[in-house]
Amino acid sequence: MSYLSITLRIFPVCLLCFSASWAQGVSTHNIPQELEFSAQQYKTPEISDRRIDADHFSYRMKHLTYLLAELNKKDTSEFDKLALSDADHPRANPFSDNLISVDQRILYLGNLFSQLINLQKRSREMDFEELSARLRVLDYKAHYYSPGAHTSSRLASAISPYSIQITPSTYDFGTIEVGGTTPPLTVTLSNNSLVPITLSDYYPRISISDGFEITQSTCNDIVAAGDSCEVNVIFEPVSVGDFDSYLSFRFDEINDFFFVDLSGKAESDDTYLIGLTPSTYDFGTIEVGGTTPPLTVTLSNNSLVPITLSDYYPRISISDGFEITQSTCNDFVAAGDSCEVNVIFEPVSVGDFDSYLSFRFDEINDFFFVDLSGKAESDDTYLIGLTPSTYDFGTIEVGGTTPPLTVTLSNNSLVPITLSDYYPRISISDGFEITQSTCNDFVAAGDSCEVNVIFEPVSVGDFDSYLFFRFDEINDFFFVDLSGKGSNNSYHTLTVNVSGPGAVTSTTAGIDCPSDCETSVPDGTEVTLNPIPSGGAEFSGWSGACTGTADCTITVYSQLYVTASFNQNDPNNPEGTETFYLGGNNDQILITGNPNIDTRYLDFGGNDIVTISTTPAGPITFVDRQDTVVNLPVGLQIDAVAFASDGVRFTIANQSVTLLGSVGDFSFVFAGFEQVPSAGIRRTYAETASAFGAFIPPAGDGPVFGSVVGTIANDGSIVP
Repeated sequence: MSYLSITLRIFPVCLLCFSASWAQGVSTHNIPQELEFSAQQYKTPEISDRRIDADHFSYRMKHLTYLLAELNKKDTSEFDKLALSDADHPRANPFSDNLISVDQRILYLGNLFSQLINLQKRSREMDFEELSARLRVLDYKAHYYSPGAHTSSRLASAISPYSIQITPSTYDFGTIEVGGTTPPLTVTLSNNSLVPITLSDYYPRISISDGFEITQSTCNDIVAAGDSCEVNVIFEPVSVGDFDSYLSFRFDEINDFFFVDLSGKAESDDTYLIGLTPSTYDFGTIEVGGTTPPLTVTLSNNSLVPITLSDYYPRISISDGFEITQSTCNDFVAAGDSCEVNVIFEPVSVGDFDSYLSFRFDEINDFFFVDLSGKAESDDTYLIGLTPSTYDFGTIEVGGTTPPLTVTLSNNSLVPITLSDYYPRISISDGFEITQSTCNDFVAAGDSCEVNVIFEPVSVGDFDSYLFFRFDEINDFFFVDLSGKGSNNSYHTLTVNVSGPGAVTSTTAGIDCPSDCETSVPDGTEVTLNPIPSGGAEFSGWSGACTGTADCTITVYSQLYVTASFNQNDPNNPEGTETFYLGGNNDQILITGNPNIDTRYLDFGGNDIVTISTTPAGPITFVDRQDTVVNLPVGLQIDAVAFASDGVRFTIANQSVTLLGSVGDFSFVFAGFEQVPSAGIRRTYAETASAFGAFIPPAGDGPVFGSVVGTIANDGSIVP
């Protein structure tokens, strides 16, 4: 037996092993009894009702497996008679010169099996007519390659004249860093046919993913019979994750795709090394109105590639006490290069100031920042009094006008003061107006002046503003807080829901729920809701438009929903469980827990911001139903953490804080402030698990405990 014959006989054995899962139990050593039938007994399921399902492919795979098994278990010499001349075989095809041998039939049937697998993979891309036609062609070819058929090599070539080979058929580039590039993979296309083939326009090409690229190709237009060409492909990922793609070939003579499966993975990007000097700076204490010497912050790009500053960066955030005076950090920072930003501290009021100088880059989805701080002291030379310091005009109808409020400015200093140009003035809102003022130019020592202000709302809603004063001698603002509400004759609905054994009544508006749970009241109406537990129950709290556990007073300007939750006391569990039901609003809450009580929060919608207390008083469970941002504030000591496929559990101050829900709905802010998630370092659920030295286990697996625990630092790191 020749080397070729041995090779051809090994091939179908491997193919039979591969086809076991497709043919539901076919083995190379033991053909199931139900497959022990001849080719003449085999009946292909008819294609009817314009429907082709998995059975059509399964039956054909079983049949091809049977034919291969029959050919493989016979000795080649038993079939050598099939290779006799045409004259000895009157049933031979009139085209024939020599009939094809057993080894050739094995090779052809193996190719058919591969074609059938590829056809099933691509069946969803085809319409009914194309798919059914291709299946009939496969059936026709299988008949001529079966053990009992007299098929000549010329007819075999007529049936399948094109023999295309692509090496390799699949390739995994492995794992590299984002921004990196692999050595090129050389893909060889061999035309083993007896005729040339023509590459269709736009082929070869990469499809599905931009992580791969063709760098060089000799596969242009026509590939001659027996010739080959090469295509070089590289993997250069632009983001973190798994990449899958295809290098596709298509020929004018063959209505089919030939492709190479490509894959690769990109890990977190350590390519970008950014340095900020200093990382934190305290300007010290100065007087209000003063200005410090500029601080020079240096941004160093220690990477091997350039970085691009995002629009509007660098910038100062959170506080107006700091200002950028000069910057050379514009657009690009070349590899190995640096730029500088000058920042000053010029406080406009007394107190402590904290802020950030923030940087963000197009290539890196993260913030880089410098902590800034400073303190401003008061200027005791000038003693200024404003009466009143705050005033609420109450609620009036839109278009109405209140009686004037008289604001008195008293100069209690020993020297005169000079009002700066354009002061006093109203700022922020047009709902207030100065109608009269005696505060002009100078106010002598020990003297006073008056300003009259009215409230005349131009729309429905809450109004807040300031009456400002500023003096040439004092680089600071003095102001009166002003507020008011505008209403009209429109009505809105207040809906109350009772959860558990209890009721809710109201001092106005006629709420007596669960009997009367909805009322319509004029805009601006103030309603007080009173929770009344049933015997043996306790009120666990409000959710929706009300919070806490006391009587709730709300002013109706829009459609409002309130839920009152009651718990039945369990004599066997005196501590009990306290449950808060969050509605569809965008809630911003601090979860602290209660001693000896399992506190639970059930979220029914909205994009919520949840801050975990640094000292929880009891166990807490938060069940999420939509996007939730979880703040891990500075100073939060995390003693243990475990990540699961449906949530995470922290151990903080010997209490458990459990977050449950779809992990894709959770994101975490390290070193964030309560209700200000943009201040910290934001990470996804998966990135958070990685920061704690863990990963997200598959569904059904046990939790993965973090190997990194400790205290959340100012820069968002975890300090053991």
